[in-house]
Amino acid sequence: MSLLNKLKETAVKSDSTSKKEKSPSYVLNLSFFKKHGFDNPEEMVKNANKDLEEISNLDAQIKILQAKMDTIKSRYTAIAKEAFIDKYEEDKVQPDNFKIMSDDGKSTAQFIVKDVYTSKEFDAIKDVSPELISEETVVKANLELITKYDKVLTKFFEKSKEIEDNDRDLFFTSEIVTSIKKGSIANLGIISEKKSKSKNKFYVKQLFELISPTHYISNFKTQK
Repeated sequence: MSLLNKLKETAVKSDSTSKKEKSPSYVLNLSFFKKHGFDNPEEMVKNANKDLEEISNLDAQIKILQAKMDTIKSRYTAIAKEAFIDKYEEDKVQPDNFKIMSDDGKSTAQFIVKDVYTSKEFDAIKDVSPELISEETVVKANLELITKYDKVLTKFFEKSKEIEDNDRDLFFTSEIVTSIKKGSIANLGIISEKKSKSKNKFYVKQLFELISPTHYISNFKTQK
């Protein structure tokens, strides 16, 4: 099998649609319901007018409630995060996820920290603690040149004199993909301990903010 056919066989298929067609509009009037064979088309028209308006109103209310809920969740996520960081600073070991509870004991929520990171401050993180950073070289093939030289490549890629020198280095390109290493959240105590003995002290809170692990509160429960 040729190199090009192998590449085609192993390629991941994706939707290459770049242009979206404009969606048609259907008016839910009497003729529409009659055309599509609905029973009681007059009643269907009335219901459609009422139901679509109600859905629109409910959707607007949900958006208002969602915004209110997001504000409250953000407030108590920040509060729980401070407790998490304080415990981390104290024990130098990553705390388990925990519950927060109202003073009357009726309402609870779960605070969760994930080994997933949103920070893009890779240079700043490298300066503080390069062991938190992962750099992976990703190689990409130039399909146009592989197609052009498919038979040659299949026979013998590196030694063939039929490949133009200017093209030889262009078949494959590479890029370095930088990310925060998995497991970094569990190492903040160790790094903080090391930094505490140096001139440039860095505490768990600063490291936490720098790598920005995903954290949130969920599973809200209230006893009736």
